[in-house]
Amino acid sequence: MLLIILTDYSEKLVFEERGLIYMASITIEDELYLEIKKILNKYENNEKNLLAMLLEIQGVVPEKYIPKEVAKYIGEYLGVKPARI
Repeated sequence: MLLIILTDYSEKLVFEERGLIYMASITIEDELYLEIKKILNKYENNEKNLLAMLLEIQGVVPEKYIPKEVAKYIGEYLGVKPARI
């Protein structure tokens, strides 16, 4: 059985194998996190540059859109709600 639990910062995969329950987190990959952090630092935590930040970040995300966990990270960095992203 596989169960996906959505949390604020990551997705948790819960699965059972041979009577044991395992849980794994899916978060922003380290390499992608570093790329996003470089882009955010480039714009010096200025919310006025949000659109430019999002366009540049969208270019480095493999899916070519802003995933939920990335939007939450950007929101935390800028001090705004993820819904604003």
